[in-house]
Amino acid sequence: MAQKTLVLLALSFLFAAILMIQFGPPRIKYWFTDRYEIYFAPEFTLPPDATEALPQDEVIREYKTRGFKLTCYGGLHREEKVNASNDYLCWAFTKQAYNNIPAKMVTFFFSQGTLNDVRVEFPESSHPALKDYLLKRLARFPRHHWKKETDIFGERLVSWITPNGIITVSEQATKNQPIILLWNNHKQPKSLPKIQTIEKI
Repeated sequence: MAQKTLVLLALSFLFAAILMIQFGPPRIKYWFTDRYEIYFAPEFTLPPDATEALPQDEVIREYKTRGFKLTCYGGLHREEKVNASNDYLCWAFTKQAYNNIPAKMVTFFFSQGTLNDVRVEFPESSHPALKDYLLKRLARFPRHHWKKETDIFGERLVSWITPNGIITVSEQATKNQPIILLWNNHKQPKSLPKIQTIEKI
Protein backbone atom coordinates (compact mmCIF):
# COMPACT_ATOMS: atom_id res chain seq x y z
CA MET A 1 0.00 0.00 0.00
CA ALA A 2 2.80 2.38 0.97
CA GLN A 3 4.69 1.56 -2.23
CA LYS A 4 1.58 2.24 -4.34
CA THR A 5 1.17 5.62 -2.61
CA LEU A 6 4.78 6.54 -3.36
CA VAL A 7 4.33 5.61 -7.02
CA LEU A 8 1.18 7.74 -7.24
CA LEU A 9 2.96 10.69 -5.60
CA ALA A 10 5.89 10.34 -8.03
CA LEU A 11 3.53 10.23 -11.01
CA SER A 12 1.63 13.26 -9.69
CA PHE A 13 4.85 15.21 -9.30
CA LEU A 14 5.98 14.22 -12.81
CA PHE A 15 2.62 15.25 -14.28
CA ALA A 16 2.76 18.60 -12.45
CA ALA A 17 6.33 19.18 -13.68
CA ILE A 18 5.29 18.46 -17.29
CA LEU A 19 2.39 20.91 -17.00
CA MET A 20 4.70 23.60 -15.59
CA ILE A 21 7.22 23.07 -18.38
CA GLN A 22 4.56 23.23 -21.07
CA PHE A 23 2.29 25.96 -19.73
CA GLY A 24 4.04 27.62 -16.81
CA PRO A 25 5.88 30.97 -16.74
CA PRO A 26 9.22 31.02 -18.64
CA ARG A 27 11.22 31.29 -15.41
CA ILE A 28 9.65 28.09 -14.02
CA LYS A 29 10.10 26.34 -17.35
CA TYR A 30 13.81 27.22 -17.44
CA TRP A 31 14.21 26.12 -13.82
CA PHE A 32 13.06 22.58 -14.67
CA THR A 33 14.83 22.31 -18.02
CA ASP A 34 18.11 23.71 -16.68
CA ARG A 35 18.20 21.23 -13.82
CA TYR A 36 17.45 18.39 -16.21
CA GLU A 37 20.32 19.50 -18.46
CA ILE A 38 22.72 19.88 -15.51
CA TYR A 39 21.84 16.45 -14.12
CA PHE A 40 22.78 14.70 -17.37
CA ALA A 41 25.67 16.99 -18.32
CA PRO A 42 29.29 15.76 -18.42
CA GLU A 43 31.82 16.61 -15.73
CA PHE A 44 34.32 19.41 -16.37
CA THR A 45 37.56 17.74 -15.30
CA LEU A 46 40.32 20.05 -16.58
CA PRO A 47 42.21 21.41 -13.52
CA PRO A 48 42.35 25.21 -13.52
CA ASP A 49 46.18 25.29 -13.51
CA ALA A 50 46.27 22.99 -16.55
CA THR A 51 44.13 25.31 -18.68
CA GLU A 52 45.98 26.70 -21.69
CA ALA A 53 45.42 29.38 -24.33
CA LEU A 54 44.53 26.88 -27.06
CA PRO A 55 43.08 27.60 -30.52
CA GLN A 56 39.32 28.22 -30.53
CA ASP A 57 38.49 25.41 -32.98
CA GLU A 58 40.50 22.92 -30.94
CA VAL A 59 38.69 23.79 -27.69
CA ILE A 60 35.24 23.59 -29.28
CA ARG A 61 36.01 20.29 -31.00
CA GLU A 62 37.45 18.78 -27.81
CA TYR A 63 34.46 19.58 -25.60
CA LYS A 64 31.88 18.59 -28.17
CA THR A 65 33.68 15.24 -28.38
CA ARG A 66 33.40 14.96 -24.60
CA GLY A 67 29.63 15.34 -24.84
CA PHE A 68 29.18 18.97 -23.85
CA LYS A 69 26.20 20.68 -25.51
CA LEU A 70 27.97 23.90 -26.39
CA THR A 71 26.10 27.06 -27.33
CA CYS A 72 28.52 29.34 -29.21
CA TYR A 73 28.23 32.81 -30.72
CA GLY A 74 30.12 36.03 -31.40
CA GLY A 75 29.13 39.69 -31.56
CA LEU A 76 29.30 39.92 -27.78
CA HIS A 77 27.77 42.78 -25.84
CA ARG A 78 29.89 44.46 -23.20
CA GLU A 79 28.05 42.76 -20.33
CA GLU A 80 28.75 39.34 -21.84
CA LYS A 81 32.53 39.76 -21.75
CA VAL A 82 35.02 39.23 -18.96
CA ASN A 83 37.74 40.94 -21.01
CA ALA A 84 37.36 43.77 -23.49
CA SER A 85 39.15 41.63 -26.09
CA ASN A 86 36.59 38.78 -25.93
CA ASP A 87 34.89 38.36 -29.32
CA TYR A 88 33.38 34.86 -29.10
CA LEU A 89 32.09 32.54 -26.38
CA CYS A 90 30.79 29.02 -25.85
CA TRP A 91 28.85 27.89 -22.78
CA ALA A 92 27.51 24.55 -21.59
CA PHE A 93 25.98 23.03 -18.49
CA THR A 94 28.19 20.79 -16.36
CA LYS A 95 27.14 18.55 -13.49
CA GLN A 96 30.44 18.60 -11.62
CA ALA A 97 33.86 20.17 -11.92
CA TYR A 98 37.38 19.23 -10.83
CA ASN A 99 37.23 16.87 -7.86
CA ASN A 100 33.52 15.94 -8.16
CA ILE A 101 32.44 19.36 -6.91
CA PRO A 102 28.79 20.14 -7.85
CA ALA A 103 28.77 22.81 -10.58
CA LYS A 104 26.34 24.48 -12.97
CA MET A 105 27.99 25.90 -16.05
CA VAL A 106 31.28 26.43 -17.84
CA THR A 107 31.88 29.28 -20.30
CA PHE A 108 34.84 29.60 -22.66
CA PHE A 109 35.77 33.09 -23.87
CA PHE A 110 37.90 33.57 -26.96
CA SER A 111 39.87 36.51 -28.33
CA GLN A 112 41.05 36.48 -31.94
CA GLY A 113 40.68 32.71 -32.24
CA THR A 114 42.40 31.80 -28.96
CA LEU A 115 41.04 30.76 -25.55
CA ASN A 116 41.45 33.77 -23.29
CA ASP A 117 39.19 33.15 -20.27
CA VAL A 118 37.26 30.28 -18.69
CA ARG A 119 34.48 30.85 -16.17
CA VAL A 120 33.08 27.99 -14.09
CA GLU A 121 29.90 28.58 -12.10
CA PHE A 122 29.14 26.67 -8.90
CA PRO A 123 26.20 26.74 -6.48
CA GLU A 124 26.76 28.57 -3.21
CA SER A 125 26.89 25.24 -1.35
CA SER A 126 30.03 24.21 -3.30
CA HIS A 127 32.19 27.02 -1.91
CA PRO A 128 33.79 25.04 0.99
CA ALA A 129 34.69 22.10 -1.28
CA LEU A 130 35.97 24.41 -4.02
CA LYS A 131 38.07 26.43 -1.57
CA ASP A 132 39.58 23.27 -0.09
CA TYR A 133 40.36 21.91 -3.56
CA LEU A 134 42.05 25.13 -4.69
CA LEU A 135 44.13 25.50 -1.51
CA LYS A 136 45.51 21.98 -1.99
CA ARG A 137 45.78 21.95 -5.78
CA LEU A 138 47.35 25.40 -6.11
CA ALA A 139 49.47 25.40 -2.94
CA ARG A 140 52.72 25.51 -4.95
CA PHE A 141 51.77 28.71 -6.78
CA PRO A 142 51.99 32.33 -5.56
CA ARG A 143 48.73 33.55 -4.06
CA HIS A 144 47.54 37.14 -4.34
CA HIS A 145 44.90 38.66 -2.04
CA TRP A 146 43.33 41.70 -3.64
CA LYS A 147 42.94 44.70 -1.35
CA LYS A 148 40.38 46.72 -3.29
CA GLU A 149 38.97 44.50 -6.04
CA THR A 150 35.79 42.58 -5.21
CA ASP A 151 33.22 40.48 -7.00
CA ILE A 152 29.86 42.04 -7.92
CA PHE A 153 28.52 41.14 -4.45
CA GLY A 154 31.32 42.97 -2.63
CA GLU A 155 33.36 39.92 -1.57
CA ARG A 156 37.14 40.12 -1.67
CA LEU A 157 39.01 38.17 -4.35
CA VAL A 158 41.98 35.83 -4.19
CA SER A 159 44.13 34.82 -7.18
CA TRP A 160 46.80 32.23 -7.87
CA ILE A 161 49.45 33.08 -10.46
CA THR A 162 50.38 29.98 -12.49
CA PRO A 163 52.59 29.55 -15.57
CA ASN A 164 49.46 29.21 -17.74
CA GLY A 165 47.49 32.14 -16.33
CA ILE A 166 45.69 33.57 -13.32
CA ILE A 167 42.97 31.74 -11.35
CA THR A 168 40.61 33.94 -9.36
CA VAL A 169 37.72 33.21 -7.01
CA SER A 170 35.81 35.01 -4.26
CA GLU A 171 37.21 34.47 -0.78
CA GLN A 172 33.74 34.11 0.71
CA ALA A 173 30.40 32.94 -0.62
CA THR A 174 27.41 35.28 -0.87
CA LYS A 175 24.14 33.87 0.41
CA ASN A 176 21.85 32.57 -2.35
CA GLN A 177 24.35 33.53 -5.06
CA PRO A 178 26.56 31.31 -7.24
CA ILE A 179 30.34 31.06 -6.91
CA ILE A 180 32.43 31.99 -9.96
CA LEU A 181 35.92 30.70 -10.67
CA LEU A 182 37.73 32.53 -13.44
CA TRP A 183 40.87 31.54 -15.35
CA ASN A 184 42.51 34.00 -17.70
CA ASN A 185 45.74 33.77 -19.62
CA HIS A 186 47.35 36.93 -18.22
CA LYS A 187 50.76 36.22 -16.74
CA GLN A 188 50.69 38.98 -14.12
CA PRO A 189 47.73 40.39 -12.12
CA LYS A 190 47.97 43.92 -13.53
CA SER A 191 44.36 44.25 -14.60
CA LEU A 192 41.91 41.72 -13.24
CA PRO A 193 38.97 40.83 -15.52
CA LYS A 194 35.62 41.33 -13.85
CA ILE A 195 33.98 38.36 -12.17
CA GLN A 196 30.26 38.53 -12.87
CA THR A 197 27.29 36.23 -12.78
CA ILE A 198 25.17 35.56 -15.84
CA GLU A 199 22.43 33.03 -15.12
CA LYS A 200 22.07 32.09 -18.74
CA ILE A 201 23.75 33.87 -21.65
